[in-house]
Amino acid sequence: MSAGFLQNVTPDAKLILLYREPIARAWSGYRFESQIKGNSAGETTFLERHSAAVKALNNTELEKARSIGADAVRRGPGSAWGLQGCFGLRGFGPISPNHVKSVFASASVTSSHYAKIYEEFSARFGSDKLLLVSFEELCQNTEGVLRRIFRFIGVDDQVPLPDLGKSMPEDMDMIQIDKSATRKSAEVSEEDRAILAAYYEPHNQRFAKILGRPIDDLWGFDAREK
Repeated sequence: MSAGFLQNVTPDAKLILLYREPIARAWSGYRFESQIKGNSAGETTFLERHSAAVKALNNTELEKARSIGADAVRRGPGSAWGLQGCFGLRGFGPISPNHVKSVFASASVTSSHYAKIYEEFSARFGSDKLLLVSFEELCQNTEGVLRRIFRFIGVDDQVPLPDLGKSMPEDMDMIQIDKSATRKSAEVSEEDRAILAAYYEPHNQRFAKILGRPIDDLWGFDAREK
């Protein structure tokens, strides 16, 4: 969801930016999507998936989709709800299936452009309305992070909490998992890791400046362990 659209719909929102080391995030996404029934992610290698996402990011179809969405945002909150028209229902569309494919195909890389995401939302809402949360910290100190989130959104941070054990989307019947599914890449190779590291380095450098941390300590753990 774009920062402009969200600002028009709910200008006083407080936002949480959850971030994770990009290669670990990409690999987790590849493994997970490969197990979803009907998903073809496992038919490609991990590197092929990344390359396709970068290609989609530079696709002119994606720029067309962004321009239509930006026009809706400029028109204000009433018309912003008409963004569903981008998918051919009414209003500002239709956006062709190629537009939609480009948006979703590029998401596996754009979702880890944390500096850009932070800059876009902080410009709209102000940095005081954004809470940055490390995925690694959330996993290692779940209760502490949740209580910090409670304080951030202005609710009682001392409420009793339920069991905070691990849960997965399939546990909530959100998707169907095929545990027998296979994928072309069994692990992240050193070559794949080097290629993705080179791609994400400038994005990580920008994000390190925002967090005020050296890039070697950006995620707080050894990415190779993930």
